Amino acid sequence: MPERALTENDHEHLLTPDEVAEILRVKPTRVLEAARDGRLRAVKWGKFVRFRRRDVDMFIERHIQGKR
Repeated sequence: MPERALTENDHEHLLTPDEVAEILRVKPTRVLEAARDGRLRAVKWGKFVRFRRRDVDMFIERHIQGKR
């Protein structure tokens, strides 16, 4: 399968731990703990940790109380 050039649509904005913490209304350390123990998927590059918005949204969906 030939490789194709990546387009701008292939990339999505990655969120920082601080941005995710704002969305979830928790401290950034809680976000990093969730990433470290595998509850929240993260993109790791060296010492940097970033999050895709869709992974944050899936995390929220999995933790909605009373969801059937």
